[in-house]
Amino acid sequence: MGCPRSYQPRCSWLDYSAGHGYYYPIVQGADNARYLRYTFSGTRNASGAIFLDYRDCADFAGRAKIYGHNMRDGTMFSSLLDWTGDTITIHTPDGVLEFVVTARGALSLAEVVQLDGVALITCVNGRPEVRWVVQAERSCL
Repeated sequence: MGCPRSYQPRCSWLDYSAGHGYYYPIVQGADNARYLRYTFSGTRNASGAIFLDYRDCADFAGRAKIYGHNMRDGTMFSSLLDWTGDTITIHTPDGVLEFVVTARGALSLAEVVQLDGVALITCVNGRPEVRWVVQAERSCL
């Protein structure tokens, strides 16, 4: 909604690791289908990429739903289900943004649609109607 977009493949970098190696590029496309099956470099791959919802602004000032696959090999957002960290860092072309985790848990698809703020979202294996979500808000520090 009035959000300027360049549609360049790499828009930011996500770090929710606290030193544990969860550091991924965040991409954004013209829709949410592209990066389900393409890597950030444009290679077709079932793993896809971590991506920002096409309707959200890449400056992360408002709603920012960030999706990633729950990979069985432990990569991408598979670690979210057990992750207990309390901060999310997003490196944008304009600087570093810090977010404090406010909630985490399983939500229905209908509940995910209603989310505001920053949210990391992945599927829950064996439960196609459920998503695991880590919600966060901008840190005041």
